[in-house]
Amino acid sequence: MSSVKWEIFTCKNTKSEDKPNEDYAFFDQELNVGMLLDGVSRDKEDGKYPVPSPSAIATKIFADSILRSSKNYSDIGLGELQNIIYCANKEVQIYNGQLNHRFPAGTVGIVFCINKSMLHYAYIGDSYAAIIRGNNRRVFTECQTAEVIKHKREYTSDEIRFDICNHIHSCGYGVWDGNPDAMDYVKYGSIKLSKGDVIFLYSDGLADEVATKSNDELIHSLASELFTSTPEKGNDDRTCLKVSVN
Repeated sequence: MSSVKWEIFTCKNTKSEDKPNEDYAFFDQELNVGMLLDGVSRDKEDGKYPVPSPSAIATKIFADSILRSSKNYSDIGLGELQNIIYCANKEVQIYNGQLNHRFPAGTVGIVFCINKSMLHYAYIGDSYAAIIRGNNRRVFTECQTAEVIKHKREYTSDEIRFDICNHIHSCGYGVWDGNPDAMDYVKYGSIKLSKGDVIFLYSDGLADEVATKSNDELIHSLASELFTSTPEKGNDDRTCLKVSVN
């Protein structure tokens, strides 16, 4: 593996005018560290979405910490990735202490590094990552919110936020919101990369659209050509990060 190329597509939601884009994607080619994050939506306050968005702020705090901590390591493997994410989650905890809101601001997503010919990754929540190799595609993340979505009528919003999220539960899922128990839900893995591989990370707002695209389209088309920047009303934030191994 000699080098990588990367590109990002992001598009604000069309749920309401005042709700900002709370997705965030970034790749640092010097560190070979990247991420695809999705801030957890907030409740409206007096009929308006909170601006600035606490979720967008928490997401940026988390992302900045990831990049800052990554500079402390000459080689990043799964152990280092775990430490880097733990520190970032702690910084979100500090922010939530200042925010002092009953519903902590948080983010979900995927953090990864490319070290020599290995992709090391960690994820939480309901974002997606796939590797495309020739005619084959494998989504190597699992949607942690599938069970709670299936059973959401059985629980109140407070029960989901405070008793299920970041707790061991049959419908449990994780959010990086500063709660140390979030680390129980972080899943890790490694993939040996080959020349020509494409890593495609995307937020849940793009999941249905990505599923309709062929491998050939995902490999050979620019991200900006794959998805429209003027979606129908009611769409969530839609973001992807495409990394091509050359």
